Amino acid sequence: MVRPIPKGYRKSISTDFSLALMAVIATLLIGFAVVAGILAVGKAERRLQASLASYQALAGSALASSVWNFDTRTVQGFVAALLLDEEVVLARVSSEGSVLAQGGQDALLARPLDAVLADTSLLSGGLDLVHEGETIGRFTIVLSRAGIRESAWAQIWQIATVTVLILMAIAVVSFMVAGHFVAKPLRRLQALAARIAEGKLDRPVAAYRDDELGALSGSLERMRRSLKTVLNDLRHANDDLAEANRTLEARVEARTEELTQANSELQDANRMIVDSIRYASRIQDAVLPSPEVLGRAVDSYFLMWEPRDLVGGDFVWFHNGTTQDVIIVGDCTGHGVPGAFMTLIAGTLLDRMFTAQPDSGPAEVLGTLNSGLKRILSQEEPTSTPLATDMTDDGMDAAVCMVDRAAGRMRYAGARLSLWRSCDGEIDEIKGDKLGLGYRRSPMEARFTEHELSLDRAQAFYLATDGIIDQVGGARSLSFGRKRFRRALAAQHNRDMAAQGAHLQQIFKDYQGGQIRRDDVTVLGFSTAGAAM
Repeated sequence: MVRPIPKGYRKSISTDFSLALMAVIATLLIGFAVVAGILAVGKAERRLQASLASYQALAGSALASSVWNFDTRTVQGFVAALLLDEEVVLARVSSEGSVLAQGGQDALLARPLDAVLADTSLLSGGLDLVHEGETIGRFTIVLSRAGIRESAWAQIWQIATVTVLILMAIAVVSFMVAGHFVAKPLRRLQALAARIAEGKLDRPVAAYRDDELGALSGSLERMRRSLKTVLNDLRHANDDLAEANRTLEARVEARTEELTQANSELQDANRMIVDSIRYASRIQDAVLPSPEVLGRAVDSYFLMWEPRDLVGGDFVWFHNGTTQDVIIVGDCTGHGVPGAFMTLIAGTLLDRMFTAQPDSGPAEVLGTLNSGLKRILSQEEPTSTPLATDMTDDGMDAAVCMVDRAAGRMRYAGARLSLWRSCDGEIDEIKGDKLGLGYRRSPMEARFTEHELSLDRAQAFYLATDGIIDQVGGARSLSFGRKRFRRALAAQHNRDMAAQGAHLQQIFKDYQGGQIRRDDVTVLGFSTAGAAM
């Protein structure tokens, strides 16, 4: 992204060139100053090392006999002579643990000798004094490195002063040269470029030099000619475009009228489809058994039936027989209109079945539904391989309960739908068989397991399709699940059935939250009064 130039701000190429040149030369001179300083420090350090070695050699030859003879005057005179050198800040001669002579700066004499010898700002050395092969004492000398630093800084300041003077001279000369040979021609070209930018293409750009600025002038002239040609072409194209636009507007108006008519027809067709589906919903509601039929079979109940669309694939079916009452909950393949058609097929099969065989048991009902669906849907041929895209595989899950109030028992059989029982606050799941009804993989002569339950005490029973179990929701977008369904039933076992239904519906609604409904939802709960029944 190109940053905009602030108003009133004007840069100069002469200034930029001079500053760049000064920066390069300053870098070189500063590097030279640093190298010169390092070399000066090294030279001074070597000189100091040489002085230290000379003093040690002199002490080795001059002090040994004096220390042997305890000639303290000579030793003190030697130390005093060394201190005449300003670089010597401490000198000391000791023998057998006692100091014979020492001198130097008071601050160093006040410090422990080990601390002084460890100080990196000082150069120290020591020499054992030997007489006739026997060590009789020790000579210690300390020199200051302060002179090294002062010498280095003095040399650096000299170079820095010369650098500043050179930079000032370069700045003046380079600014004048760049201004005359670069900035002035560029300002002329800038003015011409500004005219071209304003659309003033009548004045040619003359190339009066053979260098890069001359090449830039030639490029500006070619750009001026190209822009002039393009502008002429654009004027002609604009005229053509205006004519085409007038033609297009006429076509758009005609097409808009056609689309408006088509949209009106589409809305009429959609209205007819929606009206048909709503009418189908009323038919499906009418097919559902009346509450009086279930009320004659159980003491109290609730029904939570919520199709995902206007119509759905879940259904409930009741029948009052002479010796037993039948309660069925089914979940057909799909939802919406296809699922609703499946429920009508299932309802027709059940009506025929109980007309012809009113005393059929739950397992027989599931077996008859399975074979009937396979025949009606032409799915008699079983398959264990993946289905082709043009093959159907529809069916349903179902749970059948038969209540015999006189005998005090209830029989149940399930095809992939469980029966949930609540007794004394405990929730049990009685699972159905893992085989669906009517599917190609379901054998024509499939057999189902029948469970017999005693009704000798007050209990509640619940039948639910997988729409409530599989619904996604909650903070973590997980399915409602069997455990949460079990907890919801246990938490309200002591309420009447109407209150249980309302509470379960609210729990489910809160859990779903903003998630879309995945499937049709059906939960049927009913209670029996036990032995008093």
